[in-house]
Amino acid sequence: MDSWKETYDVESLPALRQSIGDEDLSGEERRERLDVIEEWEYNIEVRESVQLAISLKSSLTTLGADSLGNGPSETLPQEG
Repeated sequence: MDSWKETYDVESLPALRQSIGDEDLSGEERRERLDVIEEWEYNIEVRESVQLAISLKSSLTTLGADSLGNGPSETLPQEG
């Protein structure tokens, strides 16, 4: 899972970003690291989005989403 640490000899995303400026890297190696950083940042965004969705779902469930118009409500009187 943490093979990138060994591959790029870094411990974190900021360290990988800093390594881009290493003068010993070829252009191809820089591009590869930039691609990895981009993918890493995308994965973080996806993870945060999923966590937010789960949190919102949990909040709606706690509030009783049915009373918000998603179905019949047990807390509001029915006319008829």
